[in-house]
Amino acid sequence: MNAFEELKSRKAELTVQCKAKAEEINLQTDYIIGNFGKIAVGSLLGDILKKNNSDTRSEILKILVAEGIDTAVNIQKDPHHIKDKLLDALKKSATGVLNLLIK
Repeated sequence: MNAFEELKSRKAELTVQCKAKAEEINLQTDYIIGNFGKIAVGSLLGDILKKNNSDTRSEILKILVAEGIDTAVNIQKDPHHIKDKLLDALKKSATGVLNLLIK
């Protein structure tokens, strides 16, 4: 096999690997999009939602949904460093929620 055929073979292997990785990222993104609100509310807020009035609850949910949508869009545009993007989103959400609860 000459060098050109070896390169073509390697390209085909890499294409298959890239498609598999893209599918894995799509599944992770779908999971995040589908469960972001539930995950954030459960992990960040706990019983706080039960203790505050409905206006505060709706504002908190607006923050979480908006941040979740923004994060999902960013991940779809650039599916690298997903963990960092999720952590940033959780930090922004937590900051917004804490600002609402402190005021």
